[in-house]
Amino acid sequence: MGEKTKIFGFHNSIDPYSDAIAIAIAETGDVVAEHYCSSEGFAQTDLGMGFGSTVKHDIYDEAFPEGWTAEFVECSDIASHEGLRAALALNREKWGPDSDV
Repeated sequence: MGEKTKIFGFHNSIDPYSDAIAIAIAETGDVVAEHYCSSEGFAQTDLGMGFGSTVKHDIYDEAFPEGWTAEFVECSDIASHEGLRAALALNREKWGPDSDV
């Protein structure tokens, strides 16, 4: 089996306690799942990346049958997280600068 695909989750906001879209984006730049959340804590659970949640794992399994790993990136780390920044750059390359992500 090859290497597992990395999926990054984040609450798309600078404020961890605000309403925002939680996004799961693969290292390939493809958005795998989204969920509207009222806080960063709920975003982790709603993306299946924290507190034992398996929500959206069926979606990840279908998208990456060869396997995947997930990492949730906190709001305070979004701007400096190299893996997430690279995934977002690939997303912009694929979908243009007006991408919703």
